[in-house]
Amino acid sequence: MVLDWRNKDGIREVSKNNNIITDADHNKWIKKIDLKYLFLFKCRDKFIGVGQINKLDNSTACLSCYIGSDDAIPGSGAILNLSIIKLAFEKFKIDYLYGEVLSNNQHALNMQTRLGFKMYDNLSRELFREGENLIIYHLGMTAQKWMETRYKYENIFKRVKINI
Repeated sequence: MVLDWRNKDGIREVSKNNNIITDADHNKWIKKIDLKYLFLFKCRDKFIGVGQINKLDNSTACLSCYIGSDDAIPGSGAILNLSIIKLAFEKFKIDYLYGEVLSNNQHALNMQTRLGFKMYDNLSRELFREGENLIIYHLGMTAQKWMETRYKYENIFKRVKINI
């Protein structure tokens, strides 16, 4: 299921690696999960997306996530992101969480900035792929920023159940 989602055109085109991932490559990636936490997200008893927290050290982590289901309800991506952010800061006690978003993924850029991530141009870099020059934007959030803004999402967290 996760591999099928990852290989969808719409997800591949906004991923740093836009190649079709083989079963063998997918299995190698799964075996490398050591400081990574991988979550499957369900809505109305159906898996709809995947999220990952890659803990780089005791204070820093990188997040990645996407909605893979074609029939996920609107707003699912924001709830998935918020759930990962909450887990990273409140469960895993991360001090700094960041994500990397390609310049061709305006939807994710807008959502992450709305959720409180700050774009750090000095940490962004270029990616040249198939004749196209893309920017990999670095968007980060501190635990302090999360604690200052999390109250805006309390109504969502009252309706969302997070099971680990």
